[in-house]
Amino acid sequence: MDDLTPHDALAAFVSGAPDGASADRAAGAGEPALLDAIAALVRAARRDHLELMGRPAFPKAIRKAAKKAAYQLKSAGVAAAAPARAAGIALGDRVDLDAISLVGAPGLAGRYWVLLAELPDAAPVGVETQAWGGQARVTVLDHMTGGRLRHYEREVRDEALPGKPIIATADLGLAMVAHIGAAVRSQGGAFPPGWAEVLWWCERARAHGADPARADARARFADEPLPDALADTTGGLLELMAAGPHVPEQAAIDALIRQVVETAERKDALTRAELVDRLEGLADAGCDAYFGDPEAQARAARALDASADVLLFGGHAAAAHQCVWVAEQLRSGARLPHEIALLSRSFRRVIDYDRAWEHHQEQLAAADPAAPGG
Repeated sequence: MDDLTPHDALAAFVSGAPDGASADRAAGAGEPALLDAIAALVRAARRDHLELMGRPAFPKAIRKAAKKAAYQLKSAGVAAAAPARAAGIALGDRVDLDAISLVGAPGLAGRYWVLLAELPDAAPVGVETQAWGGQARVTVLDHMTGGRLRHYEREVRDEALPGKPIIATADLGLAMVAHIGAAVRSQGGAFPPGWAEVLWWCERARAHGADPARADARARFADEPLPDALADTTGGLLELMAAGPHVPEQAAIDALIRQVVETAERKDALTRAELVDRLEGLADAGCDAYFGDPEAQARAARALDASADVLLFGGHAAAAHQCVWVAEQLRSGARLPHEIALLSRSFRRVIDYDRAWEHHQEQLAAADPAAPGG
């Protein structure tokens, strides 16, 4: 078989059983011949062969065309035959599913991202979104091995980054893609260019044995109530870098700061304690208004579920349980948002109480220079 010309290898691949090694030998036949082969495989409804032509050995344009054709056959109800599917993953193609994704917790802000290393039959892809339900973006890469993922993780290991990346399993990678998909659908379902490549990677990962259910923190804690001590200390998630970014949306921050300035500039003299009490009241009111919006509630709950998956995988079981609990509180409306430490503190810490007090004293002094200092 090694003496076959590329065109002979392609003919043998198209007419024979689906096999990864045979596919790779056919990859050098040239794009015109490969495109003709894709058309022939579509007519023959040979989805297994088309899936194998998505392997990295094939030119990028061919991979894209083959994956599109395979997806069309799948949508038309053409199943991948079980024996052929097993044959398409030869022993030589086995991958380390325990270290094939790089993920970060999206945190309360909901900034998702995941990097999925290459599989023998799927190109590497990266997915990220902006905070607070922003647009998703897919990057299809030419090369990203598990070794390169580990190198990147080591580079940022000592950096104090909210939601800094960790090496994870294909299970968690699939779970994160599902969370991102849910977030995109909530925004109208405008999936970004390249999403088909992400779905292809997920399908091939499942074929290799990955299962996102193994990374589901909600299922892990479904029947386990959160201890009161943890319910009262969810604010600690703000200082846990692994929990991701926990900041309110900029418009909510700006609105709160305007109210803080207006309160500090009041002409009636306040003691520091009175000023702090009023400012904390403003923060709590802003928190309730923001998380009282159903869209913001749902967005935050999704992001916290995703963060819980990452935290549980990373060994932060208690913090993961807290995220699941806060997400449930948001969905049920059982408590006012400001009664949940994570949510209230995310607003209160926006305020610089020392500067507000100084500004209040300055305003009083300017209004009445003869008045004694506060």
